Amino acid sequence: MTLTASAATTTDWIAKTKELAADFATRAAEHDADDTFVAENYAKLREAKLFSAPVPAELGGGGATFAQHCEMIRTLGRACGSTALAYSMHSHLLQALIWRHRHAAVPPAEPLLRRIAKDEVVLVSTGGSDWLEGSGLTLDNGVVCDETLLAAPGIVAAGDVARWPNPMFDGELMRLEHWTNAAEQGVAAARRLLVPEGETPVPYAPVPFVWSDQYDRKIQTVGHYRGDDDMEVVHGTLEERRFVAVFGRNGRLVGALGFSMPAKVMQYRKMIEERASFEDALERARAS
Repeated sequence: MTLTASAATTTDWIAKTKELAADFATRAAEHDADDTFVAENYAKLREAKLFSAPVPAELGGGGATFAQHCEMIRTLGRACGSTALAYSMHSHLLQALIWRHRHAAVPPAEPLLRRIAKDEVVLVSTGGSDWLEGSGLTLDNGVVCDETLLAAPGIVAAGDVARWPNPMFDGELMRLEHWTNAAEQGVAAARRLLVPEGETPVPYAPVPFVWSDQYDRKIQTVGHYRGDDDMEVVHGTLEERRFVAVFGRNGRLVGALGFSMPAKVMQYRKMIEERASFEDALERARAS
């Protein structure tokens, strides 16, 4: 009813942040000199519930406004730049979730926002994994996850940093550094994080899709192929730089590359998803 909203409106988030900042300032120079992470400051931010402060009150959060959130970051920045930077990395992801919630985006952001409010979950986005050395996670050309994107109990990875066995390609380890995958994988990772204990999570099994527009040329690639795969140009020609080439491995269609033939490329993406054979792809090309 009004209990949660009342609790949120009586919290002076700016004053609470100023109190923390005064403490953080006493260690800021030491952290800068030693190049160490502000772990103790992060613990105090969590204890004070600053990670969930902007989460809407109706979802269990602190209900801080966007303007208040910005002032909280500025206050931290004046005291300890390292703490403010680390906190802001969480904050911009959090504000994106809040925007999605307020605009009824699909998939809904409410479950993750409620989890942040309940457990003070910290959101992290990075393309690198070197800072995770010594964390206990398996690092091998990225953060190694299982087929559901779980890197360790309660920890998921997504985007450029994640390397996982893709069931669509018989468990081949993949690390896809492109924004299309980052967006889709981020949704899958959030869903994995929210799976109740005892329920079976859904594996992340996409057909990779990468595109680039270079002047008047549209380049698209689907699937996951290698230099030693079978390859055949099935539409257009290399000379006119308008073509589609398909790739096969062990008799299965595993990829397609197209220059300025987008509709045909996407047909092969569906065939890869259906685990079509390489011969099926060639037959379809001959018939079209």
